[in-house]
Amino acid sequence: MRLTAERTHTFAIWLTTDGKGSCSVRLEWRLKPGFKTYERWDPREQDTVEFGQPVVNRTSCSAF
Repeated sequence: MRLTAERTHTFAIWLTTDGKGSCSVRLEWRLKPGFKTYERWDPREQDTVEFGQPVVNRTSCSAF
C-alpha cells in the first residue's frame, strides 16, 4: 500500500500479488472530514483544481 495525504483527501494505492506472477491494483480516494470536494494542485495552471468523485481510467501491474 502507498498513501498520499493531500489537504482535502487521502489517496491510497493497494497492490496485491498471489506470489506466483499475477497481481492486482486498486486505487482509493477518501475525503477528509469536513470536505465535500477533492482538490489538487495543478502545476501547469499554478492553481488549485476542485473535482468530484475521481474515476480510474486504467490500471495495470506486473509481477516478476
